[in-house]
Amino acid sequence: MEERELKEAPQDLDRHTWTILEVNAAIISVLEGVQHAGSQEWSPARNDGDGAEQNQRKKSEQFYEAAVKQLNISLQFLADSLTDETEGQSPCTAMLDQCSTLAKFALSNQTKKHLASKGSSIISAFYSIGQWNLALGLAMEFHDFHLLIDHCHKHLRGKERAAELEGYKKKYEKDDFELALYDYYCKSCLPALPVGMQKFHI
Repeated sequence: MEERELKEAPQDLDRHTWTILEVNAAIISVLEGVQHAGSQEWSPARNDGDGAEQNQRKKSEQFYEAAVKQLNISLQFLADSLTDETEGQSPCTAMLDQCSTLAKFALSNQTKKHLASKGSSIISAFYSIGQWNLALGLAMEFHDFHLLIDHCHKHLRGKERAAELEGYKKKYEKDDFELALYDYYCKSCLPALPVGMQKFHI
């Protein structure tokens, strides 16, 4: 939510909601400013380089941690307050947009290999509050294969599920999607591996 929009928000807007929106806006403003200036990376600091570089990395790490913490606060707030009645209201819509921006920032600092094997609690949080399209979009962009597979098995049936999984296999052929699928089946304790998965069985 832009500063002008915050000032024009209804005066009876809950103070807690207002504070979360303001903090989110401030973090995103800093993030966009630094990215525009061509900053390098925000991931945790490494013990290399001179003192100035290490200091910069430490600041980047602190900002990253603050952004992720604020994202989690926002997602928890939405989990507690988002309903069919409130979803279309301006504060919730604005906060979801902010969370999407913060999530992409956080996820871009994690390796896709890690997300493919471990999944993302951030993406799962969007999914759990009913934001399926947003969650699935993030899962496809950042390779949270577990969520994609889990969605297929819980909400698609028969040929539709098979076609969706086959599409993911082709799209992520070079990203070990089939290994993630095999791992999902093993952890789900299915009585028999689906056709095509036997080749991974040892």
